[in-house]
Amino acid sequence: MTKRPKVKKQLRNLHPEADHLYTELEGSRPDKYGFLRCGDGGRPYAGFRVMPEQLRRTVPLADGLFRAAEGLGDDSGVERDREKRLFLKLLGERVEFGLWQGLRRTPHVPMPKEKETEARKRQLSLKVDRDVAAALYAVPTFDYLPSPEFTLQLQPLRQNGTCVRRTWKDAPDKPLELQLGEIALGLAKYAAKARELRLERAARERERAAQEARQAELKRQQAAEQARRSQLERDAEAWHRAELVRRYVAAVETEAPSGQGAIDPESELGRWLAWARQHADRIDPGLQVLALKLSGGGETVQ
Repeated sequence: MTKRPKVKKQLRNLHPEADHLYTELEGSRPDKYGFLRCGDGGRPYAGFRVMPEQLRRTVPLADGLFRAAEGLGDDSGVERDREKRLFLKLLGERVEFGLWQGLRRTPHVPMPKEKETEARKRQLSLKVDRDVAAALYAVPTFDYLPSPEFTLQLQPLRQNGTCVRRTWKDAPDKPLELQLGEIALGLAKYAAKARELRLERAARERERAAQEARQAELKRQQAAEQARRSQLERDAEAWHRAELVRRYVAAVETEAPSGQGAIDPESELGRWLAWARQHADRIDPGLQVLALKLSGGGETVQ
């Protein structure tokens, strides 16, 4: 394992999050390239990737970045979420960011043993499948080595299919340490742009919600109107049945045997006539609507 230099004792008056960052990086396990990593989450703009010997430079750079963010004023600085991931907070806008060293790709120069491997692979490929030979005797085409240049990148802003990026890199005559003033100005501009995009997204979301609400209300009104029409047609059919029952009852009463005078209400026919008229009233929706209007309830819509 790569030996890690003890540099923390040489760093003084660090921002608390810069001090915490040192602890995270110093305690992480180097990856296959020798980098110390923390908080990247698989996204290149959301974490740190540095060689152990660059801790002396990385932590003060992060310290300067955090203080530049705090210098923007209220609701600005650096914070962590519930998963302890580190964010910049720029004028209230939470922003992911990354600070890392690059990787240089160079053509791989085969070592003597690898040249022997290549020879075996060529011989084997004549006898078996080439893919099998390549898998058994794999020799890399390129080497990836850490480069000393640092990159600072903020979370890309996406708008209408385009991607707005804000990145600073080491220059031969101007390392990131000498760009902190420009970075502070860039943070302010980035925060303003991020807020603009957030407000635009919020406005679009409100308009979308309002449009959905209008469509839902229109559908509700259409459904209510359709239900009202259907109910009217059912009421008309029920009224027609009630009138038919009344005419039938009247015909029965008229055709009752003559010479008996008025029909006795307590007779079997009298009781039947009363029951039949009550049934006609029960199925007559017109009487129900009239009763509701007389009681002050207005029109019903079912």
